[in-house]
Amino acid sequence: MVKNSIYNIVYKLVNAVFPMFTAIYVSRALTPELVGRVSYAQNIVQYFVIIAALGIPNYGSRELAKVAQNKQKRNLLFWELLILNAISTTACLVAYFVFLQVVPAFQENTTLHYVVGCVLLLNYFNVEWFYYGYEDFDFIAKRNVVIKIGSLFFLFAFVRDNSDYLWYASLSSATLAFHYIINFAGLRNYQIERPMQKTKVRRHLKPILIMMATVIAVELYTLMDTTMLGIMCPEKVVAYYMYPMQIVRIVIVVVTAIGGVLLPRLSYYFQQNMLEEGEKVVNDIFYIMLFLLLPCGIGLFMVADTLIPLLFGTAYMPAVTTLRIASLLTIALGFSNLFGTQILVAVGEERKLFAATFVGAISNITLNVFLIPLFAQNGAAVASVISESLVTIITFMYARKHIKIQYRKGLIRPLIVSSVAMTIVLWGVKCLIQNSVVELVVSVGVGAMVYLVVNLVMGKKE
Repeated sequence: MVKNSIYNIVYKLVNAVFPMFTAIYVSRALTPELVGRVSYAQNIVQYFVIIAALGIPNYGSRELAKVAQNKQKRNLLFWELLILNAISTTACLVAYFVFLQVVPAFQENTTLHYVVGCVLLLNYFNVEWFYYGYEDFDFIAKRNVVIKIGSLFFLFAFVRDNSDYLWYASLSSATLAFHYIINFAGLRNYQIERPMQKTKVRRHLKPILIMMATVIAVELYTLMDTTMLGIMCPEKVVAYYMYPMQIVRIVIVVVTAIGGVLLPRLSYYFQQNMLEEGEKVVNDIFYIMLFLLLPCGIGLFMVADTLIPLLFGTAYMPAVTTLRIASLLTIALGFSNLFGTQILVAVGEERKLFAATFVGAISNITLNVFLIPLFAQNGAAVASVISESLVTIITFMYARKHIKIQYRKGLIRPLIVSSVAMTIVLWGVKCLIQNSVVELVVSVGVGAMVYLVVNLVMGKKE
């Protein structure tokens, strides 16, 4: 579990940090309007990608973990899910093409939409769930690092000014293509063969459709923010919203990667009725995540006015308030992933996860309708915080019926006191230091040190 967590953290970290390096460079090469235009196009195609995936990534990794030791059952499962994926991808490709032809708003930038639409075509070769089911995180992590580094060099080589925005848009498709090609090539190590018995894809339809509905509900209120901003506001507002959310998601992705290896392992524990082992692992990861997420959220809130112009330039100063609001998402998003995607899916409670995410989606869309016209990107950020908090509360209520989160007084009190101490110190640093680079470096270093020392001292007393 520790080894897999480390590899998964590396994988998620690279996935999160690469877009940040890209954003830092692109924010100076392209105008906010062009960045917003590309982001909006990518946002639209993601709706079709989500439907094409059919919920197979989570469902496939869970089911494979159950039959991984039986070669015959494993091969049958692989081919059945591959066939389902091909059918759904074909249907979504046709739908996307028709959509671009009949909706007038998307005919102005047709080339851009075709370029970003290549990610939908590539979904035919998406078998990453197979490696998750086998807990082969070292392969995933190593492959990811190599491809992302190569993609960064291509970015520097081909994206220089506003005329290169199509090259920028094509990078995500090219990067994904290399991922999937290597994934497919790696399958030969598992000796995947055509099954002797007849494939029965229909047996997967009901659980997959429930899983897909859950994924759609989750992604709906993630994607709808950008979609509604693109419809209601100028293109640059999309960029003002996208970059702060990208920063927050880096933190969340890295921390939740610790629990990201839980799904196949918990599925195995529950199948074997090893409830005590499952509960112990979940509780340990819960407190590790809380220990990491609290200072990250506080830090982002306190240094937002330094971080945004330093990373993206003064043209993105309107995003400072957005980042401060979005920093509240660290706790909400982190634990909704743990309680929902990890625990509820592992115990086969996809319906309850769907119910929670459906409530979140409806609340997010409703709040966006009222808040975006008044506060633009800041309104979208507030809607996200409220909606994600609702999802976290609901998934926790469902998850505690299977896994009891134990209250550890000796851990909670030090976390609260150290968080307050860290906030005071960061405020003092902000008042004393005027240079933005020095302030950021000192804030991160001193803030982390104060947080750790207070926790260690109080932890010994407790």
